[in-house]
Amino acid sequence: MKSTPSDFSSDWSLQSVPQCIFNDTLFEVFDDKNTLIGALQNATLTIEQANYVFDESKKYYSIGDCFDIIRSCDVDLGNKPDLVCMLLNTLCDTLQFDLFKKIGHIIQDFENMLIACHPKLSRKNSLNLASIIDKSRQNAENTEYARNPSKLNKQISNLHKLGSRTEIDEKNAFVLMEDEGSIKVERVNPPKSNSSVKTTVQKGNPSNSANIDKLSKIEIKNGYRTFYDVYEILQNAYKENDENVINYAIDNNYTNILNDAEENLLHQIARRGDTEFLKYMHKKGMDITLFFIVSVKRVWDKLSSVTFLLTLF
Repeated sequence: MKSTPSDFSSDWSLQSVPQCIFNDTLFEVFDDKNTLIGALQNATLTIEQANYVFDESKKYYSIGDCFDIIRSCDVDLGNKPDLVCMLLNTLCDTLQFDLFKKIGHIIQDFENMLIACHPKLSRKNSLNLASIIDKSRQNAENTEYARNPSKLNKQISNLHKLGSRTEIDEKNAFVLMEDEGSIKVERVNPPKSNSSVKTTVQKGNPSNSANIDKLSKIEIKNGYRTFYDVYEILQNAYKENDENVINYAIDNNYTNILNDAEENLLHQIARRGDTEFLKYMHKKGMDITLFFIVSVKRVWDKLSSVTFLLTLF
């Protein structure tokens, strides 16, 4: 939360702070911490301007003083996830707090997934992540679950509001889907139990029965070893264009298995940068809703941790 402004003239600081940043003289004009904080409290910075302040402050002040300076800034985060990630990386470097960089990685994975699954999107026309979450939340408010709060206790809030603390109720989770340019909210059904595993091989390219035999012997449960066993089988099937193995895995929920970091297969593929494999799995029908649930939940869990830590100062 922005602290109470000092006695600085609002009009004067609004003009001078951006100008000083542009001229690279901010830390010369406001040459002590309290004067600098007083000016910053009366200005709203763009991400680029905030990044300059956060980065330069470490050259002149201790980590504790940098924290006070950063806390005094009011930043317009805009709608570009790549710039938000840049700011998080700078926060990490200035405050020597790796958690900020990890949050940035999650946001980047989220954006990469959207772009890979929807070719119409590009880096030049990147998805407004905060806007999507906000619009989806507004849509959710018009559903029976929002009209009856007892059915949905935890909702997704605007991603870029650091002070909020929101979690996802996995039994009644609303997730974000981008469908030909329109935003909609879908409900996720829980994974099928092992007893419903299908054994019929789909028609298509000749299947490597050994791969399906291996897959069918794997118990559908979250965990490091199970996750990477499935990942290896599906990666080989993709390279061999073995649609039967891919279809079998998707139909029987092997693709919903999570590793110890609560990542599913799409997270892992996105992290390794294999966009063609990503698009192939999505085209074959892999449910991407779990990716969004885990991504948003992980972001909020980490933001909640940051918010808690900030209250200690």
